[in-house]
Amino acid sequence: MFNKVTLFLVIIGAVNMGVASWSGVNILSTVFGDLSTAVSALIGLSGVYMLLDNYTTLLKHS
Repeated sequence: MFNKVTLFLVIIGAVNMGVASWSGVNILSTVFGDLSTAVSALIGLSGVYMLLDNYTTLLKHS
């Protein structure tokens, strides 16, 4: 369950970065307003979690 939530947040962050770079519209700011900073922090922490989780998984299979 936790991995699905982190994957969802990382995908939302990636889509937001793509849209922001193409059109200049930050979806997170538009949708979440003042909470966009907190949501961005959760997205960043989810990315770090996924990086560490996948890195340790790769080390186990080496």
